[in-house]
Amino acid sequence: MTKPILQTDIVIVGAGLTGLCAAAALSHLGYRITLLETHLPDFSTNLTPSSRPISLSYGSYELLEALGVWKTIQDN
Repeated sequence: MTKPILQTDIVIVGAGLTGLCAAAALSHLGYRITLLETHLPDFSTNLTPSSRPISLSYGSYELLEALGVWKTIQDN
């Protein structure tokens, strides 16, 4: 059995804020992106009173705003 060949232009290693933003920006430019991550946090089962899945600096906010996704994040 032959495995299908993945069609991608750019591979990004790491699905943190930087990797996700890079993937979003490059895909808007028409690149086919493959995003690799070894583990994703499980926020739903490991919550504590001090849990904070993500905190953003002002620079991160500006990047998300420039990518056009901040409104969606803010509304949800």
